Amino acid sequence: MKKFLILLTVLSLLFIFSACSATGGIGIVTFDPLLLFMNLIQPGTFWMGDTKALSLAGSPIRPIHQVTFTYSYYLKKGEVTNNDYANFLNDSEVSPTGFLNGHKLLDIGGPYCEIEYTGTEFRTISHLKGNYPLHSVSWWGAIEYCNWLSEKAGLSIAYDVSDGQLLTAEGSPTKNITIVEGYRLPTEAEWEYAARGAENDYLTTTDYLFAGSNTIDDVAWYMDNSFNATFPMVSGKGTQICNEKEANEIGFFDMSGNVAEWCHDWYLNTYYSSSPPTNPIGHHTGTSRSTRGGSWNMPEAFSIILERTFTNPDNLFAFIGFRFALTKQ
Repeated sequence: MKKFLILLTVLSLLFIFSACSATGGIGIVTFDPLLLFMNLIQPGTFWMGDTKALSLAGSPIRPIHQVTFTYSYYLKKGEVTNNDYANFLNDSEVSPTGFLNGHKLLDIGGPYCEIEYTGTEFRTISHLKGNYPLHSVSWWGAIEYCNWLSEKAGLSIAYDVSDGQLLTAEGSPTKNITIVEGYRLPTEAEWEYAARGAENDYLTTTDYLFAGSNTIDDVAWYMDNSFNATFPMVSGKGTQICNEKEANEIGFFDMSGNVAEWCHDWYLNTYYSSSPPTNPIGHHTGTSRSTRGGSWNMPEAFSIILERTFTNPDNLFAFIGFRFALTKQ
């Protein structure tokens, strides 16, 4: 029923746009149905980092610093699911073992991976886990998915898959995220701003520890509450259906817990000391990519929205997935 209502909404919008065009109104309008599953965040300024004074000087989440966005961006409301990713695999030239363009995208055949290759297609091993968050995906697997979405939507791809650089609409490398047309991973700054409710919440009552609450069990699946008797992964615990906990104040789900999420940025421990104040995209190089948000197998401290984590972009961990972003042009 839900899928039917979404389809009906899309068709209604397309009809309205066509009618306007036929009567000399707004003309031909291209509508991307993926935007129905994303929230738009307007330009703004916020304080990023340890606004709760939880860490010592020299911590990776210090110093707190102001970040300004001069552009609007969309961010997916929930995490990418197993079914989402299986659709991509079946529409791409991914090898049966999960390789594409020299990188392993997904831990196919691994002990925790929930997608398999049957000999003819990729599929979620249990159909009941189709709406669970994807995990066991590398950073390369995340950006390949983003490029695939871009191509499906008729947009220029955002990533050079040989080196992970951002691309302009013309295909040139860029560090200016405002001119990247396609779907991409959120930057750490974009991720934290969204998790904070896209507001300057420093020294306010809505400077929450977790995405939408100071009470972790309201909004997050983490080590202490992620029991899953039907689909246990480790010690009777595991991922949970997406979007089951409360959303934060602007409608984002699972930004604390369930699975950690790949961000675009190269990780640097001391980045906050040198981060540009406007439209930051992370350090210019590195060996690890940033992840955010905690996960089902991590303690409460890792689900705090200001916490930073990182790992090698080739790693395929059963607690890291992603959501995607799009710069509004």
